[in-house]
Amino acid sequence: MSTADPALLLQQLVDHATTDLRRQVAELADRVAVLERAGSAPPLTHAGRLIFTVRQGAELAGVHPDTLRKALERGDLEGSQRSPRGRWGIRREHLEAWIEAAH
Repeated sequence: MSTADPALLLQQLVDHATTDLRRQVAELADRVAVLERAGSAPPLTHAGRLIFTVRQGAELAGVHPDTLRKALERGDLEGSQRSPRGRWGIRREHLEAWIEAAH
């Protein structure tokens, strides 16, 4: 019985994870492009950053809006509200980071 090289196994694991992450980022970019072409792209903020609603963010992440809302309420996903019970706004970079961390 031969013993597998731990360094080789680790490299294979990293390669697989990297490939999977690149695929997920590409899928997210495709979803954003679809929203933009459909004319339902989120508005730009004064700083030029895209801000998504919970519904838009959930669609891009491939999850139910309640899942995204709960992540916001727990602080797992960074977002902002203008008032305590107001609508959430989620920056694109925060949504991407949350998606990457969840996978």
